Amino acid sequence: MAGRKYFASLGDRNEQYVSLYLEDAIRKHSDYRKYIIVRHPLQRVVSGFFEVQKKHDPEGKIKNFTQALRDYILNEVFNPHWMEFYDACHPCDVKYDAVLKAETLETDIEALNRKFQLGSDKEFPMFHLSANPDFHNANHTKYDAILRDLERTEPELFRDLLCKYDVDMKMFGYQWKEHSSVCVSGPGGCC
Repeated sequence: MAGRKYFASLGDRNEQYVSLYLEDAIRKHSDYRKYIIVRHPLQRVVSGFFEVQKKHDPEGKIKNFTQALRDYILNEVFNPHWMEFYDACHPCDVKYDAVLKAETLETDIEALNRKFQLGSDKEFPMFHLSANPDFHNANHTKYDAILRDLERTEPELFRDLLCKYDVDMKMFGYQWKEHSSVCVSGPGGCC
């Protein structure tokens, strides 16, 4: 289901439809176990950029991450790869039984299995995510380098990126470098 912001941009009638659809889905699924798998929002956006560039941009229109930020991501061009979690997955409306993090997925799955007595972690649907920490560590290093370079060369653009994903970062306990002064929450800050 696409996020509220996307449908809101289409007009009031669509926003009412999405609200009714969401309410109906929440009611129908109230007896189900619900979990959400989250990932560091900035890591996810860089990963999404590579995915879009590789699979959805055969003509090579998107040259680099900075261009993608300016032309698409920060301009709210709809793409599920860079939607905010709070808008795409409705964590304020859907009462999830558990929040799992991609970075600690293996141990989170074990804890979820113990909590709800689900059985073996081999039975847990993994979709396309890898529970292999080496996979995540290698990609995080690559993505972090891109983000650090952006922070150094385009501080205002980086600040806008932080502000766009600030709610997700706070909601799920993520941060970007504790000492970063690019984005300050609260009065006088950008978020």
